[in-house]
Amino acid sequence: MNRLALLINYSETYNYDLWDDDTKGMYYDVECIKNYLLSPFGGAWNENEIITFTRGHKVDLLSIITFIKEYQIDYSFVYFSGHGYLNDDVLCLEINNEEEHIIFENDLRNIGDRNLIILDCCRKSLSSISEEAIKQASIVEPLMLDIEQYRIYYEKLVNQSNIGNTILYACRKEESAFGDELGGNYTQNLLRCARRWQESCRNKENNEYLSSYLAHAEAKILVTQAQAKQHPSIEKARSGITPPFAVYVP
Repeated sequence: MNRLALLINYSETYNYDLWDDDTKGMYYDVECIKNYLLSPFGGAWNENEIITFTRGHKVDLLSIITFIKEYQIDYSFVYFSGHGYLNDDVLCLEINNEEEHIIFENDLRNIGDRNLIILDCCRKSLSSISEEAIKQASIVEPLMLDIEQYRIYYEKLVNQSNIGNTILYACRKEESAFGDELGGNYTQNLLRCARRWQESCRNKENNEYLSSYLAHAEAKILVTQAQAKQHPSIEKARSGITPPFAVYVP
């Protein structure tokens, strides 16, 4: 299977020391997601299957997306951590603090035949954007297991999932996605749910998996408990299964 992950985070400057807490949290989220994907439970991705885009410009990112599409990827995992807002019901994503460096949600759709897209950003209309924060943190650590068997099972599940896009949003429209230097409320709770599921699989004798739909549903509960004004949402096909978020092979 040809698979590729594109991990994007907002940045304000090339000097990390000058970033504010929110920006550092976005970078931290990307590192956590990357470590999770590299772990067996996250699909045992290879380093060369993951592109991390940070401190870049719009033209560079769009060139990367065009390049990926030319390779006709079977499955893409796209993650964005940063500032977002709605403009005429279109979700705009800021990749840095310069106005011309804004991409749109649609730019991240249909990169592969099957796509899981996670957008940890605000979805308020341009006229009502506000900044708030809540602490949530969790890291899923890579483990040394039978990597090849994890990859095989993960890709089998991807092939059984719906063709098209499954999109996990950190909040509803007209809401903010909260976070701080320890990462986004949604991203860190999504990883926390995966870690709990991972621990529940210990000593099981059969292959198991956690779908992105169920991971999202469980994270949604924790997110709203931590921040009552944030309600994660999902866009998916009405029937069929969503791509896997976590897998277990005994």
